[in-house]
Amino acid sequence: MRLIISIMTALLLALPVFAAEKAGEVKLVNGKVEILKEQQVVGKTAKAGTEFLTDDLIRTKRKSYAEVSFVDGSSVKIYERSRLKINGIERGKDYNADISKGRVLFDIAKAEDVSGDFKVKTTTSIIGVKGTSFRIDVLPELTRVTVVEGIVEVSRLDVPERSVLLNEGQSVLIRQDSDEMNVTRNQPETDIDYEDETDGLTGREGLAGSGPVQSPNLVLDGLRNGTNDIDQIYEKPQDRENLVEVLTGKARIHIDFE
Repeated sequence: MRLIISIMTALLLALPVFAAEKAGEVKLVNGKVEILKEQQVVGKTAKAGTEFLTDDLIRTKRKSYAEVSFVDGSSVKIYERSRLKINGIERGKDYNADISKGRVLFDIAKAEDVSGDFKVKTTTSIIGVKGTSFRIDVLPELTRVTVVEGIVEVSRLDVPERSVLLNEGQSVLIRQDSDEMNVTRNQPETDIDYEDETDGLTGREGLAGSGPVQSPNLVLDGLRNGTNDIDQIYEKPQDRENLVEVLTGKARIHIDFE
């Protein structure tokens, strides 16, 4: 018996220990932001100066916002009700980040002597860049990628060999229920503008030249039935359908952060 215990102990001690490495640091927090492991329900509260590790999940609550920096010099803005998981900073091996919900703005630093891309996975897409600035909006059924600067390659998660290249000012919408990957210019009148760290609903104009829009009920039309802020859209199926209309350009909503 002692021999068996000794052998098992030796085998356990021989196993490699994989310690999570520092991935970055929180630079700014407004509202409630948490850092947690994927299986955890409650995380630790983040504040300016808080470090996060590979495999950590950064979660912003409603009316909350965070800015973080990676150890490679890249920076990320995470808007309210978003989920960003950091898998690692090293490029070219696997997905560096996963977004399951929300809006995230990446400013990826160019890495010298690195052939691989910084890759982000969402519910429907794979985004690859070497060094550029781009924004991702994610719902369970769709992803919208908009390039601020540089060039971004966007592929379908279900068919990775299908991809498009986006240049500055271009967007692509990838949906689970459609095979289309149409590249469009990012038109302000159909955009969702997150301009700061808290929320407020303004501007309910229609699409340019079309007059007032018959607003989707719960998002643009008086926020009925208790939907008082944009974050709740992610929690109610009917509201989520309305946000889909916004992201696909069928209606306009302007989120003005004060």
